[in-house]
Amino acid sequence: MSRVFETPRAFSLGLSATPERDDPAEPDDEADSGDPATRATGFEETQLGRELGPIIYELDYRAAIEHGILARFVLCHYGLPLDPQERSKYERLSREITELRKSLQGQNRGRPLDGGALVGWARRVASRGNSPLAQQATQYVRATGQRKLLLYHATARAAAVDRLVSDAVLNGSTVILFHESITEVMALFGRLVAAGHPVVAEHSQLPDSLRQESIRLFRDGSAQVLVSARSLIEGFDVPAADVGIVVASSSSVRQRIQTLGRILRRKPGDEERTAILHVLYMVDTTDELIYEKED
Repeated sequence: MSRVFETPRAFSLGLSATPERDDPAEPDDEADSGDPATRATGFEETQLGRELGPIIYELDYRAAIEHGILARFVLCHYGLPLDPQERSKYERLSREITELRKSLQGQNRGRPLDGGALVGWARRVASRGNSPLAQQATQYVRATGQRKLLLYHATARAAAVDRLVSDAVLNGSTVILFHESITEVMALFGRLVAAGHPVVAEHSQLPDSLRQESIRLFRDGSAQVLVSARSLIEGFDVPAADVGIVVASSSSVRQRIQTLGRILRRKPGDEERTAILHVLYMVDTTDELIYEKED
């Protein structure tokens, strides 16, 4: 994107739903430790802000709905419990992660790191050999990954997805499911296929022809359910859906706004439609930390 600003110009004008960006030090959320360490970067601090100048007009959700630009929507949050076995494993992993984090932070000679940035640093250290520090870094990356998978695979999360999808399909609604992990998207896709739902999958590792076919089937109604990874959030051309289900969310405020935008498109001839976005999270876990960032 930076090369765009090398073009000679007399005037510049930008249009964005998410001008603030997340801290570029944040790595892929699939490796994120779950700590609320990343921050949204103010528009004036970004390259866009420096090149385009200040924001001159803002249109919020309320005004966009009143002007008929966006559909009305309902946002539902579901705090789901871990079962006793899952809770025991979660607490054990969290204690291990806390101890390793303190040790690694004490040995890091650069700027203080936490959250996703610490995981990124630990990955680099782990790849450099078999020193005591590298071994600790390997253990930290492994433990944070295991804890994240534990939350992804929680029994209550799977049961909630199955119930929400079944109810929406029975009501004749179109549904988009959002997840952070491509591996989990395909596992979810397989489970929904086995349940007999008309479902397609879309993510960046699929061939372009298959991705386009999935979107076509969803657009013409042959598929009622679309399971997606982050590639869909980033701007793939997808028709409006009646129901969105955030199976697992990013800590990125920008990505959560983009997710909401996927179900707020107006459907031609259905101006009175109210979209529904269901957000799932596991209570008393790092899942809750995503709500410490204000939208």
